Amino acid sequence: MEVRQDEIDGVPVFWAPADGPQRAGLCFRVGRADETLARGGITHLIEHLVLHRVGQPIHEYQGQVEPALTMFATEGDGDAIRTFFDTVCGALKDLPMDRLELERNVLAAEAASRPAHVIAPLLPWRYGAATFGLPVYDEFGLSTFTPDDLRSWVATWFTRGNATMWVLGGPPPVGLALDLPDGPRRPVPQPSNALPTVPAYFNADVNGIAMSTVLPRTAAGPVYSTVLERELRRELRHERALSYTPWVAYEPRDAQHAHLVAFADGMADNALELTSWFVNTVERLADVPPADEVFRQSVQNLRENFGRPEVQSGQAYVAAVNTLHGAPVRTLEQVLSELDAVTPADVRDTGRIALGQALYMLPSERKLNGSRYVPAPKWSDGVVAGRTMRSRDWQQATSLVVGASGVSLTDGTNAITVRFDECAVVLAWPDGRRSLIGSDALGLNVEPTLWRDGLAATAEIDRRVRAALVVPMPARAAADIPKPPGRGWNWVRWRLSGGRR
Repeated sequence: MEVRQDEIDGVPVFWAPADGPQRAGLCFRVGRADETLARGGITHLIEHLVLHRVGQPIHEYQGQVEPALTMFATEGDGDAIRTFFDTVCGALKDLPMDRLELERNVLAAEAASRPAHVIAPLLPWRYGAATFGLPVYDEFGLSTFTPDDLRSWVATWFTRGNATMWVLGGPPPVGLALDLPDGPRRPVPQPSNALPTVPAYFNADVNGIAMSTVLPRTAAGPVYSTVLERELRRELRHERALSYTPWVAYEPRDAQHAHLVAFADGMADNALELTSWFVNTVERLADVPPADEVFRQSVQNLRENFGRPEVQSGQAYVAAVNTLHGAPVRTLEQVLSELDAVTPADVRDTGRIALGQALYMLPSERKLNGSRYVPAPKWSDGVVAGRTMRSRDWQQATSLVVGASGVSLTDGTNAITVRFDECAVVLAWPDGRRSLIGSDALGLNVEPTLWRDGLAATAEIDRRVRAALVVPMPARAAADIPKPPGRGWNWVRWRLSGGRR
């Protein structure tokens, strides 16, 4: 099935025949990865405001914000599709600012009801609190955006040069217009990095084991993904009964690279054995090519998937996204030809790259043995110079250090440090609490009531951080503010210790 290309008002449009009602989507090369932690949520808020203008028509429509893509999509007859995109483009030019506070509330409710995904911690451990690590975090900026902020973001990102369109079910409706402002194509952001060394691992409260890695976007990537899933299912589910549903997901990240995530659920009692066999499977596929039968079946499964009508017509969507990513647009025949050229040795070589870039999420207290794997850093590499403040709790050996370059929390052996020039956000409560998160995703809380001269620490932080990084938080109930230990009891414990501190 051939994907054809047109152009409407300077926007590339890719379309293909398909059964059922006609569907269409307008895509922009902007998403969560283009934001910052302190200003997170602006793209999502704009998407909500735009779709409010659409109202509740009788046909289906949706909007979605991905790490590097925002899309408005609908289905229906020609009149419905024309009306939808007329409304979307009109709303982008004149956002309904009277809905601003209401949509903030809607997004807060949406966030509160969104379940945490089991593999979510893999992103900030790899990317930190920036670019592709941001989708895991709350949209901290929602309460701070002004109408001018929103208009500026639209003018920068929601332009004809930064857009593509896909249509399934025939050519675009006659008379379809895309009245967008001029503007250039925006490249996918360069990924941030919080991993000094790979392969690496970290521990989490997870019933199972997960691995994420970054692969080059070649035809061997999907084959490796399919082979890995088959082997994990065979090893962990069928032969050893350690996991119920091992799975692997492969998804392009940008023009050159793709994410691969593998996960196997399991019971805590089997954590050691599950971890061992999972890692052994990944290592084996990096060491030797897959068996001929496994390889042939994996390629055949991919070929059969491309043969499904909905996947064939969906190549119009793939072409639109690839264009925004800066990746080449290939015909289905080219894709299948490249797939047929993949060899078992190519899969092994891809497995070596996967292993070399691997980040494992392990159950609590589990480790990966051998010199190949290193723990991902959970502590900072130093303590700032500055004023040291002691805990009000006599039994606590932790110190808070606040200086001109940042803040450290240390027990004398390990430390968490957030330097002001590498700070991603400061959450500020009216009672003086400050929560700081660094670009490496390490963070600390400063509760003034728990430190001697704690309000002085808060004041110093407020003087040093850039105002753009500060996000005001709602007032806490008095019962939620930590209370320091009573002075009398501290005095007794001090005397019992011989008066030594």
